[in-house]
Amino acid sequence: MRNRWVRCAGERHKAEVVKRYFNTFAAKHPGYTFIIAKKFNDLYDVCITAQQCSEIKTHLEREFGLAGYLDEAMSLEVPWRDCTEKSFRNTQDFREYREHTLVSKNRPVIRAKHAEAKQHHDKVEDVFATARRRAFQILCFDIEVYEHNHDIMLEIGYVICQFSPVTRYTSYRSQGDKPDVTLVAKRHLIIRENLHYKNGDRVPDNRYGFRFSSSETLSMKVAVKRFREDVRECDYILGHSVKHDDDYLRNIGVDLSELGKEMFDTQVVQTYKESLKESEKYFMRGLSYLLKEYKVNYEDSDLHNAGCDAFYTMMVFLRQREYSAEEINTIIASQ
Repeated sequence: MRNRWVRCAGERHKAEVVKRYFNTFAAKHPGYTFIIAKKFNDLYDVCITAQQCSEIKTHLEREFGLAGYLDEAMSLEVPWRDCTEKSFRNTQDFREYREHTLVSKNRPVIRAKHAEAKQHHDKVEDVFATARRRAFQILCFDIEVYEHNHDIMLEIGYVICQFSPVTRYTSYRSQGDKPDVTLVAKRHLIIRENLHYKNGDRVPDNRYGFRFSSSETLSMKVAVKRFREDVRECDYILGHSVKHDDDYLRNIGVDLSELGKEMFDTQVVQTYKESLKESEKYFMRGLSYLLKEYKVNYEDSDLHNAGCDAFYTMMVFLRQREYSAEEINTIIASQ
């Protein structure tokens, strides 16, 4: 919330004073009770409760004239685990705890996550090592759910790419010995029964923003049947931050393990790549970050549409596989 509120304050040209408020918070609030908690990424961090977050928001609005400009405080208490309370005497005490005690506490977790990410990356490497001998298809998917109830699915988007040994006639010529890429399908399925559920409080409602083909509005039953059939025909599944997506799919009757499909994750692949540079840090990069990092041409207004997010995730995956930005942006421009 800190970074979001600094950005919001920028609309009133008060980003610096809000940033300074946070930077001096520990010094001006000696003895303030923080929560040391294990967050969604399994790392411990210094946190505050939803109530404390709301109180800080009210103070910022009154102190700096920002009423109506700051995003609503979102409760982050649900993912927390293993919580303890802690206060700090001064800024030095606070900094010492974050920069040393927490680093030591998180180090074994980070090393384990890096090892898992390497194993995941090696599986992808093994698949592409066979690309000189055989063609295979990867289906990259994304889903959008209702922000206030994640059991309610709003959209399913996916693209299918075929990777083939280099020939003279495939759709997108690759440089070097990388397999050629053919876009086989681009799908965006909107769930008819859930049209009355609209996002907008926490994430944009962009269900009608698919720019790479036509969207289809289908019943849940028909959409799931279509998606399951296409999953069955592909060799591998791909997504971004798919830790929970597998559960969502299983809830609607698409069990990837039952279908015998191995799933890759661009976020985990990126974790491995960054662990080679920052062995003591653990990064979970979002899709928009990776699009910028890999110089993939996109529009912010395209994101949070399941079809667009699936398409761009595949483009990020290709960049991770060392296809050049020029090759990827040529594919995008041709759609």
